[in-house]
Amino acid sequence: MPVTDLISTPEDRRILRRILTAGRHGAGSADGGELTARLGLLFLGAPYEASTLEGGKGSREPLVINLQAFDCFTFVESVTALALTILVGKTSFEAFAENLERLRYRRGIRGDYASRLHYFTDWLGDNRRLGILRDVTRELGGRPLPKPIRYMSDHSGSYPPLADGTLLNAVRRAERNLSRRCRYFLPRDVIEEAEPLIREGDLIGVTTAAEGLDVVHAGLAVRRSDRLHLLHASRPGGGVVITGERLHRYVAGRGDATGIVAGRLRPAQQ
Repeated sequence: MPVTDLISTPEDRRILRRILTAGRHGAGSADGGELTARLGLLFLGAPYEASTLEGGKGSREPLVINLQAFDCFTFVESVTALALTILVGKTSFEAFAENLERLRYRRGIRGDYASRLHYFTDWLGDNRRLGILRDVTRELGGRPLPKPIRYMSDHSGSYPPLADGTLLNAVRRAERNLSRRCRYFLPRDVIEEAEPLIREGDLIGVTTAAEGLDVVHAGLAVRRSDRLHLLHASRPGGGVVITGERLHRYVAGRGDATGIVAGRLRPAQQ
């Protein structure tokens, strides 16, 4: 079924055509992670922009497609949707929109603001259940992360849609459900040891000590001279950049960071 209620521009469609054309070359010999990393690198230098998904009202959010500027989460999400589109042999804007919608919303069904997967570990878990992603954190040596999640409801004033009590209650339910799930994280003091096991294109979330919050930043694992770095949309960097330091040093340098979680495209998507 075609995706309706889209917000995009002709420039987004032009960028999509360019990226899909470039990404298709060599896609047959690349695994999903390598393809994801290669696609992400095509956005190097794209500007950083926060809150690009906000503003939708009513019982169904519009599907916002913005390939011109990103925050850390929309960068990871958009590049993953591009990889999924190429891996199934599609090249159309509509196919990309369907994959983006499936990734962004709970059970792949777009509804109101509360149906969007706002927390990274919720996003990873939901897409694992849909068979799109694997959560590889535990196999990398991850440890349990028994942390109550309630950041959005505790700071509802920072999220204008949550002035609607119905949406606020729905977000609270999602937070309670996420808090009950068995989740894992890789503590920052063991990331270096696990770096050889992290693959090109793995989806990385940086876990945080902030009360009520799971992940504070996200990006893609990339290797440079066989050293693991993070490709990410960075507010301080002004856009999509590669960290100058290795992943474990980048995480150690963030005072709020406790470690990482890691996701990976399932082979079935290829």
